Amino acid sequence: MGLSQNQIEARTVTDTLDVAESILNEVKAGDYQMLVIGRHGYSKAKRFLMGSVATAIINRGAGAAICVVE
Repeated sequence: MGLSQNQIEARTVTDTLDVAESILNEVKAGDYQMLVIGRHGYSKAKRFLMGSVATAIINRGAGAAICVVE
C-alpha cells in the first residue's frame, strides 16, 4: 500500500559519542515502528577496528523493524 510523505521523518544526530545509542534512543522516544539505516561496505578489518553503527543497532535491538540498506 505504500507510505505517504507525512509518515516518513528524517532525523540527524551530530554531537554524540555513541551514534548507535543515540539512534536507538530516538526510535524509543519517538515510538517509531520502523528504522531504515544505511551501512558502509567496510572490509572485515576496518569493521573490527572502527565498529559498525548498523551492526550495533541490530545487536542492541530497537523495538522496531530495522531495514539495513547499502
